[in-house]
Amino acid sequence: MIVVFDGLEETGLRVLNQVNHGIRQRSKEYISNSLAIVANMPLLLEKFGLKMH
Repeated sequence: MIVVFDGLEETGLRVLNQVNHGIRQRSKEYISNSLAIVANMPLLLEKFGLKMH
């Protein structure tokens, strides 16, 4: 998948690939962090004295 931003297409394919790689890497990090938070949600709620039903 190639994401093209206005003006970047003139900079060449190498730069576009670097930008796309950076975007994919950030997305993976955000998803991983979000999943870690959700996985720990029962423990976090318990620490605050709340219960999940």
